Order: sequence, then C-alpha cells, then structure tokens
Amino acid sequence: MKDSTTKRSNHISTLASQTTSVVSIALVLLILGVMACLVVGARNATEAVRSSLAMTVNIRAGASDYDIKTLRAALTQAPYSAENRYVSAAEVLAQESKFIGDSTLTLLDGNPYNAEIQVRLCPEYLSADSIAKITTSLTQKYPAAESVVAQSDVADSVSRNMNTLMLIPAAVALALLLISFVLINNTISVAIYGRRFVIHTMKLVGARRGFIRRPFVRMGITAGLCGAIIASAILCGARAYLPYADTDVAAMIGWNDVALICAALAVCGMAVCGLAAAWSANRYLNKNYDQLFKK
Repeated sequence: MKDSTTKRSNHISTLASQTTSVVSIALVLLILGVMACLVVGARNATEAVRSSLAMTVNIRAGASDYDIKTLRAALTQAPYSAENRYVSAAEVLAQESKFIGDSTLTLLDGNPYNAEIQVRLCPEYLSADSIAKITTSLTQKYPAAESVVAQSDVADSVSRNMNTLMLIPAAVALALLLISFVLINNTISVAIYGRRFVIHTMKLVGARRGFIRRPFVRMGITAGLCGAIIASAILCGARAYLPYADTDVAAMIGWNDVALICAALAVCGMAVCGLAAAWSANRYLNKNYDQLFKK
C-alpha cells in the first residue's frame, strides 16, 4: 500500500513538473511569436506603402493613338511596371473637379488637362535612382511621353523610416530568442534534475549513454511541441479576433504569415528543447554519485 502511494505521489510530481515545463516553454514561444508577428506586420506595411506609390506619365498633347499604344505596350512589358492604367483627359478633368470644385473649373476655357498613364512600380524599382533612370528612358524614347511625375523622395523616405522602425522589433526578437534559449534550457534542466539518480542507476547497470539519453530527449521534444501548440493556438485566436479590433492591422498580418510563424515555433521549440534535454542528460552522465548532490 505504501509503495502504491509512493508511486502515485512520484507520478503526480513528475506530471506536475512536466506541466510546468510545458507552460513555461509555451510562454517563451508565445513571446517570440508575438515579436515575429510584429516584424512581419512591419515588413508587410512597408511593402504596402511602397506599392501604393504610383508614377504618372503625362501624355503629350496631340500625341497619336499609335504613339500612345506603343508607350502603353512598352510599360506593360517593362520589368519595373507592376501594372499601368490609362486615364483619359476627360477622366483627369473629372477627378480634378472633385478635388478643387466644379465652380473653379467652369472658369477655364476647355479642358486644360492631358491624358496620363498611371504606373504602379515594382517595390525593387522605387528608389530615387531607379525612378530617375526610368524617367529619362521614357521621355527620350517615346514621343507620347511628355513628362513623368514620381514620388521618389516619398518612396525613399518611407523606405528609410520603415527600415529603421523594423530594426527595433527585429532587435528585440533576436534578444528574446537568445533569452528563450537560456530559459528553455534551464526549464528542461530543472525537469531532468529530479531524475538524475535514475540516470546514475541506469549507468551503473551498464546502459549505454545513447539509450539513457533517448527518453529525456524524447521528453524534451514532446514538451517543445506541446508548448509550441499552446503558443500557436493563442496566436491563432488573437489573429482570428484581430479583424474585429483593427481591420488595417489584420490586413498586415495574413493567415499565411501566422501559419509560417507557428511552424517556425514548432521547429524552434522541438529543436531547442531536444538539444537542452540531451545536454542536461550528458551533464549528469558525466557526474559521479557524490557530484549528483550538487546542482
């Protein structure tokens, strides 16, 4: 009866220790996941702002249909053009009427605006140097292109500011990653510390080191996976609620991004916990009986 009570007590103690380890690992991975979401959201916001910046090619007055079609065909095939849209002079006038008021434009004789082509550039061509080369090429090669209006300064400013802002969560995430390695290693070490005499006994009866390590490594990998599942469930729940809180922020962090982050958390949790368990088991395998009483 006493042996049964002792076994039950040991089982409860082991289960409590493993539960504590899993919860601790889940909290560390959750913090890493949140920081990863911030980094991904900042990157997506940068790309969204950069992609929204358009270049306008003003069509020369009196340009022939052939010249305009040639220009549009060149823009469609150009590697720097994500998409382009032709806006007629009448459409430009209608847009300006909404902006400055119909009463002002009624004082003008006819339509003072020319047609234009709005070009959305690929993100890699949004630097001031690239835009300057594109502008020179268009105005020199194509008669229909009178001038090019581009927000190159805005694009460079957005890139600089966003890159600076992204460094902050990236640096914090890196620091947390290093701290998480230490915390997870300590958590696994504490869990294995309670079974150090079992390791010594197995060593005395002639069990090989790999055989002794195997259950502890398996335990560490399982704890890492369980912790990652808990952290991923919380992240997915937060992402599901995000559209109700802020639709703009939700648009910056897609489900594909969350899925990749959850997969990374699972790999990170299993790898770190497995390595920590192997290291802790080796640590006690290398100690004699007297050294086991020292932490």
